[in-house]
Amino acid sequence: MLKDVCRERHKGQEQGAGLAAKQFGDLDQREDKLIRALLDGKLKQHLFDERLEKVEGELSRIAALQPSPLLGETELEDLVEFTKWVLSNSGTLWAAAEYDKQLRLQSAFFPARVTVSKGRIWSTEFVQPFQAVRCED
Repeated sequence: MLKDVCRERHKGQEQGAGLAAKQFGDLDQREDKLIRALLDGKLKQHLFDERLEKVEGELSRIAALQPSPLLGETELEDLVEFTKWVLSNSGTLWAAAEYDKQLRLQSAFFPARVTVSKGRIWSTEFVQPFQAVRCED
């Protein structure tokens, strides 16, 4: 199932990348036309500067909207294996960690903090992966 989700996201990202590439190409052509018009004396320097600034702003905006690259299938499998290992060894990792690292692990696993009351350890909020293993009284 995870691989299917990954494939669908890759398809969506590829489609978005195609649209962005077209927009980049169009803006590059506009930039080239501006430069040619300036060099041919058809455009005054102050107008060139204003229009070029707009084109470069659009290029920056489109570049900023580009999503981070998605993980490949092998990288995703490696991440899942690492996550399984961390979750299977979380107690050992916590016990072996320095105090500041223990606090970071606790906040990652229990964002609403851990409470100890009457010999019980519990949290009012669980991170999404732990919802399936949450015990209710």
